Amino acid sequence: MPVLDTTTGQFVDIRSDGSVPYAILSHTWDAGGKQSYQDVRRIQESSDLRPRALLQRNWGACAIAIAENLRFLWIDSSCIDKTSSSELSEAINSMCAWYRNAVVCYAYLVDVPWAEDLRSEVILLSREWRLVGSKRSLASLVEEITGIYQDILTGGRSLDIISVSRHMSWPSRRSTTRIEDQAYSLLSIFDIVLTPIYGEGDRAFRRLQEEILRHIPDESIFAWE
Repeated sequence: MPVLDTTTGQFVDIRSDGSVPYAILSHTWDAGGKQSYQDVRRIQESSDLRPRALLQRNWGACAIAIAENLRFLWIDSSCIDKTSSSELSEAINSMCAWYRNAVVCYAYLVDVPWAEDLRSEVILLSREWRLVGSKRSLASLVEEITGIYQDILTGGRSLDIISVSRHMSWPSRRSTTRIEDQAYSLLSIFDIVLTPIYGEGDRAFRRLQEEILRHIPDESIFAWE
């Protein structure tokens, strides 16, 4: 799977098993839009390629990674060729592995301004690319926003003992550009594989439920229609 070389802006193929250190960028959407795999390819074909030729969100993440001596960066919106059904399917089903094996995940919060009194520990980044905190230090706030229990966020409790219905409640307030992604985004949580079929609409959620039941005998799933 291609990742960005943070020093050159070029794509480099690496494995998602963590054998090569890399960072990953998670981000909210903003008016700046996104830069697709094809957009980045066109920039890479330019004779004057630099990381700063990339979308501000992308080169900002590259700069943070370079400062932490990380040469490679994975960004789902730019590193997945969505015109290839096989690559898209592989990426969706291996998403959890990419996040799990990354050295660090940068969460870019474009709607959060910097404030001097915020703690600057590790992962969460303001729109000015300043460190504002970590999942652990901001666990109470993250629980308030997402509903995910603090002891889950801090590693005090295993996900294995949480019911299927509770798992599914956490992302229920999320909105996605395509309705099918509401189901596909849960695949890694339940460690299951499902072939993406864009255009199937709500049927994606029913297929997800059926596949979960095949692997996890938890009838709490029927609380979700």
